[in-house]
This record gives sequence, structure tokens and C-alpha cells, in this order.
Amino acid sequence: MGVWETVAILQSGNAISVTFACRSAVSAGTVEHESLHTRFAYQPQSDTWRLTIDDVKDGKTDRFGDMKLTRTPPQ
Repeated sequence: MGVWETVAILQSGNAISVTFACRSAVSAGTVEHESLHTRFAYQPQSDTWRLTIDDVKDGKTDRFGDMKLTRTPPQ
């Protein structure tokens, strides 16, 4: 089992990207490289955020999550 660490936080335009990496996972004597790429992108036309999470393992990307975040009206 590996240890996860934050390796990059980037802001570009209306988006913030955070990358987490697991660098020490060992399986059958080989090092596995796995990372999670999380992106928050603000969409001003709808005043919402889109959150995507991609799992990247050994160079293969799989979409883990994709959701739209909206404001809750005041009560």
C-alpha cells in the first residue's frame, strides 16, 4: 500500500486543478504509478462549478467522478 501526497495545485482561468500521487505502491516487485487528477472549473454563465476526478494508473486514465455543483438557495 502506498502513501498519497499532493504533488501539484494549479490555477488557470476559472479552474483549479489538484493532483495527488501514490508513489510507493509495490506489486509483484514493480512500482505502480497511480495519481488522482481533480479539477474544479467555475462556469460563470450558470454560476456553477464542475468537479471532475480522473484516476490515472500506469498511464491509463479512468474517469472516477464528474459532477455539477450548484448553490443552495438561502432558507
